Amino acid sequence: MKTLHLGVVAGLAFCGSAWAADFGVMETAEPIQTNSFKLVGFPLITDRDDGQEEGGFAVGLGYGLPYGMDIEGQVARDDTATYFGSDFEWNAWTGHRMRVSIGGGLHTVDLDDGGSANGLDSTAIFTYTPLPRLDLNASLDASFEDVNGGDGTDPALPERWRTDNEYETYYFAPGLEYQLTPNLDVLAEVGLGLNGSSEEYASAGLSWYFR
Repeated sequence: MKTLHLGVVAGLAFCGSAWAADFGVMETAEPIQTNSFKLVGFPLITDRDDGQEEGGFAVGLGYGLPYGMDIEGQVARDDTATYFGSDFEWNAWTGHRMRVSIGGGLHTVDLDDGGSANGLDSTAIFTYTPLPRLDLNASLDASFEDVNGGDGTDPALPERWRTDNEYETYYFAPGLEYQLTPNLDVLAEVGLGLNGSSEEYASAGLSWYFR
C-alpha cells in the first residue's frame, strides 16, 4: 500500500490541476487528511471572450500529505481542448472557524487545432465555517501562460490561443462546500475575471474522500 501511495503522489506531481490550475476551480482551504485520497468530478460552464458559453467536464484525484499539505491532479475536456495539470497546496493557518491556504501548480492545454498552451499558477484561499458542515470559500488566483498557436483557423478557440502568445489571468473565485456524508461533499464555485484575459466560469460537483 505504501508503494501505491508513493506511485500516486509521483504521478500527480508529474501530471503537469487542468482547469483548477488554469484558474482556481473548486479550490478550498480544507486540506486532504494525511494518507487519504480525494476524487472530484464536476461540469463547468465558461463565458468565452467572444460572448459564447462553452461547457466541459473535469475529474481530479488528490492525496493528503503531512503538515497540512496535499497534491492534486486533474484532467478536463471541452469542445476545443484537453487540459492536464497538478498543483500543491499548504494549509498555512487554521483558527476560529477559519483557514488560509496557499498553493501553486503547472498545467498544459492540448488545443484541438494542433497548438498548445503551458502555464503556471498561484492561489491564495480563505475559508470560513459558519456551520459545522458548511464552508464558505474565497480564492485569488494568478496564472501565466505561454501559447504555441496551432493553425489559427478554429473559430471556436478563444482569440488568445489562435497564435503564439503570452498572457496572464487573475481571478476572484467565491464558492461553498457542504458535507452531505462523512466522506462526500458537494461543491459550487463561480470565477470572476479581474482582467481582459480572464474568462468567467461557474461550476458545481462532488468530492469523495477515501483511504
